[in-house]
Amino acid sequence: MAGECRFAKNPALSFYALFLALAVSWSLPELVLASPETVDYQNSFDCKGKISDVDRAISRMSPDYPVHKARLLILKARLYRDRPGKSSQTEGLLALKQARLIAENLRKSHEKDPDVWVLLGETDLIRTQYQGFPGGMRYASRSRKEITRALELSPKDPRAHFTRAMEYYFKPWFVGGSKKKALEHFQEALAANPQNPRYISWVGLALLSMHHPRQGRIMIDRAASMCPGNPIYRRRAITEKPRG
Repeated sequence: MAGECRFAKNPALSFYALFLALAVSWSLPELVLASPETVDYQNSFDCKGKISDVDRAISRMSPDYPVHKARLLILKARLYRDRPGKSSQTEGLLALKQARLIAENLRKSHEKDPDVWVLLGETDLIRTQYQGFPGGMRYASRSRKEITRALELSPKDPRAHFTRAMEYYFKPWFVGGSKKKALEHFQEALAANPQNPRYISWVGLALLSMHHPRQGRIMIDRAASMCPGNPIYRRRAITEKPRG
């Protein structure tokens, strides 16, 4: 009875319990679920969807926080990547170059810091996406080595697992790509940070790619509700594709 009262009084827990029951009934592999508790992520890196907001955050960033600045520059590169036009590509690559420079400078004095290796791996992976296949494969190879180093230093690092997952997700199957392996790493990232909208969204996309539509929709819609001002998550909720 106590359990029934607790769930009745808390709609979020009721939703979570229902999701657990559905996950079991649909015979999923062990699925890391989004946290049922609500946290305000709207001002976080992973909710920002406007380049003007990112530029404003970069301009206000203290030089004492180079890792955060590099992450904002990487986000800026991601946002420009999905815009049409040569000027967008130019601006995105410039942001990526700036982030890479910060990471390389940090490596000189912080070679055993996993955050540095994750930054290096992220910049190379996004450069791969800009260059496409097969032109970007040399960046993909370098990214793999950098993320492997990050995981050696910190085996549970969520950003390292997320970047490795992205590699598996986008890489063609004939050169080692795997949606199944991508999902495993996305779930590792989500297990470490179960309220991160980016991780939630990508678990949903991976589930959709593996023909689990209902579970995938729950995750994608969850991310969109956490970041209502972000056009990336809104498009995914409509198109069920990574970039709309």
